[in-house]
Amino acid sequence: MSRTQVADPTKSAPISLTVGFLPLTGFYTLTLRVTASGTYKLAATINSQHLVGSPFTFPVRPTPAYAPSSSVTSVCLLATCRAGDALTLKLTLGDLFGNFVPEALVPPRFVTTELAHRDSVSALTNADPTQQTTVCSNDPMVPGVVNCVGVVTPAGVFGMKVMFDGLVVTGAAINMTVIPGPAHPAACNAIGEGMSVSTAGVWPTIFIQSRDAFSNKITKGGLAFVSEASLSLASGAVAVPSANLHISDLGNGNYSFSYLATRSGTYVVSVMLYGKHIKDSPASGVVVHPNVIEPVYCTFTGAGSVGGVVGRETTFWAYPRDKYANLIMAPGGDFDVTWGTTPDAVSRQTLLNGVQPFVYQFNAPISNVQVNLRYQGLLVSNSPFYVSIVLTPGPVAAAKCGLVGTGVSYSPSTGEVSGVSLPAGSVSLLLQARDAAGLDLLGNRT
Repeated sequence: MSRTQVADPTKSAPISLTVGFLPLTGFYTLTLRVTASGTYKLAATINSQHLVGSPFTFPVRPTPAYAPSSSVTSVCLLATCRAGDALTLKLTLGDLFGNFVPEALVPPRFVTTELAHRDSVSALTNADPTQQTTVCSNDPMVPGVVNCVGVVTPAGVFGMKVMFDGLVVTGAAINMTVIPGPAHPAACNAIGEGMSVSTAGVWPTIFIQSRDAFSNKITKGGLAFVSEASLSLASGAVAVPSANLHISDLGNGNYSFSYLATRSGTYVVSVMLYGKHIKDSPASGVVVHPNVIEPVYCTFTGAGSVGGVVGRETTFWAYPRDKYANLIMAPGGDFDVTWGTTPDAVSRQTLLNGVQPFVYQFNAPISNVQVNLRYQGLLVSNSPFYVSIVLTPGPVAAAKCGLVGTGVSYSPSTGEVSGVSLPAGSVSLLLQARDAAGLDLLGNRT
């Protein structure tokens, strides 16, 4: 009677073997199947006596690495990663029977990763443009571990699979959450009509979307955006007061930005973060249009607003303006004049830029004729006014001479001439010689 036992290094109980006899040879066969790697002892006895050399010691090594018996770990797989952070997967190799493989029996080049977006309904989707590339290599310090390092840039919830030899590593088909990275000024953008056009006295609404360096939308607030706006003039920029610049944190990664400009013209609007401009900032060429015409702010100018000389035409101009005194460059026609004494000749013309000239003539001297200038039935600023017609004007007074027209503004009471901001190609100037009373001596000369 023979007996053979093998001690399993992972268990206290022995492993039985199958013993066979080969007839006519005098040889016995021992058949043993073990699945756990380690060092085994083989004891062979006949009639309770050990054979020579028994018990025998022999090692059992792991079989080649097998994906379903391997495992992967990473801090990002069970926690939250930021876009752009390095993601390291530690792949611990196991064989077909779950034994730890003490050396990398599978070359790292056979290790692949698949990363795809997930949503609330579907399972792992097919590979899409968000798929990331990882570089795998054997861990120089820990035998049997393969490190796969990659960078995930899109934010969102992902499904990840780690495979080698085309098989998924155990525990590697799981979800991973990637949150946006820090805000990046050049990736943040402003959306809204106010970055290109606005109206005087109106707060345009502009939305700022905060984003990280990979253009992922940031979904929480707390950033300190800074805004500026200035009117571009030939004499230099005129800044919009800080009280007229508002940025509100909406708490979800979006910010509302608005500004109040009262002067019409071309502006430069800027939005900055960390001292740097966001995308498309500064926005130059932002056009602020005048508001609607307000009769009480409409004005008039010209020698005809003071009077004239008997038998000679004289002119004054009516200027359509909004409540911020912006000149409205649009077709006019809604000004009207009533006279205390009707002139011998009077005409009203409409210019394309909205400035309306009124030409009149008296053929006899007259004093203090009341003139009522209205816009859509309402008196304009400083109306009514009074004109006088004389036979002979006084001598030329240089201080009263000047330019009038759409390009300048003249005050008969003070003799001051000031510039008016107009688009290129729309300026019309008239040279007038006047006496000390402001009366036109020679007629309007272009």
